[in-house]
Amino acid sequence: MKFLSAKGLVLGGALLSFAIPSHAVMLKQKWQAGQKLTYALDLDGTANVQLPPGAPGMDLFAGVPLELQMRGTGLAELNTLKVDEFGTGTVTVALPQLKLNAQALGQKAQWTMMEGKSQLSINGQPLGIGAIPQGDGKPTAAIKISATGQFKGIESLVADKPAPQVATQNPVTPGAAIDKAGAFSAMILSAFPALWPTRDVNVGDTWQANVDFAPLARPAKDDEAAKPLGSFDLKMEGEDVVEGKTLQRVSIKGDVDLDGKTLETAFPTPPVTAPAGNATKAKPQQPQPKLDHANQTVEGTLWFDAQAGQVAKAELVLGGRAQAITPNARGNGNESWFDFTGSLNMALQPK
Repeated sequence: MKFLSAKGLVLGGALLSFAIPSHAVMLKQKWQAGQKLTYALDLDGTANVQLPPGAPGMDLFAGVPLELQMRGTGLAELNTLKVDEFGTGTVTVALPQLKLNAQALGQKAQWTMMEGKSQLSINGQPLGIGAIPQGDGKPTAAIKISATGQFKGIESLVADKPAPQVATQNPVTPGAAIDKAGAFSAMILSAFPALWPTRDVNVGDTWQANVDFAPLARPAKDDEAAKPLGSFDLKMEGEDVVEGKTLQRVSIKGDVDLDGKTLETAFPTPPVTAPAGNATKAKPQQPQPKLDHANQTVEGTLWFDAQAGQVAKAELVLGGRAQAITPNARGNGNESWFDFTGSLNMALQPK
């Protein structure tokens, strides 16, 4: 499998961009209540997948490695609902348009989403399930992001369903939470660092953003100290003028690495118990896949508009793999995995 290089993305037509002398600037996200930022998305890459035994409706492909060529385009919208006195924005994220094409074993699949409905087609023929409604298209939750690009929490937009709480000192374990998946995600996100430094930066300046979440830190190996769950290196590479705007060019490279044994030790899976009075009727539980290892890498360039206070463009190369083990009768376990290597480009669209 070849590692794809990031594809150049032009901000509309044949534009002239050139480097200019730089000066110290503050990279700060300037959220504004009522602001809508729309980004064009372009995804291109290769995915490899091997499904676990017993995958619902996928018996034919279970245990068989598949390679999928993937290509996707769409739009992402960030809508700022409000901004607090510290500059933290409460923002909803939506995908009003998305078209994803995949090809494997000579078969072509396409998934499209438009106006709150999605449709899956195989070889140009819509599946019998028809369009899948996506509710009324209104977001049910918003995320809070600081001016430095750090995740601060989740706010529910549904009156009768509070969003998962982010504990900053002594987080509640997912097993004790009502929404286990949501609470766990919130805890992980809360550990992500501020993307932008709190100081002025010049060309050549570097900084590091670590995902410091002690329970899931990478175990020490080969006499090396334990490493953070994730680590990203950033550098102010220069300034470019694009369509009359001065953009700060920032490189980013890093990864997030999660070990399955570390995850199970920190958040053990509760045992499955049969309902009271049904011990003799309880069916044997099917072995469930357990995460063995997961990794996500990011490398590329971000263009930041310091004057407007927003990311104007991104060209990123992504690599990731998640691997699971399903116990079997022989005791060695069946492997399943999903990995992706490719490019993701984003460009802020003019208002």
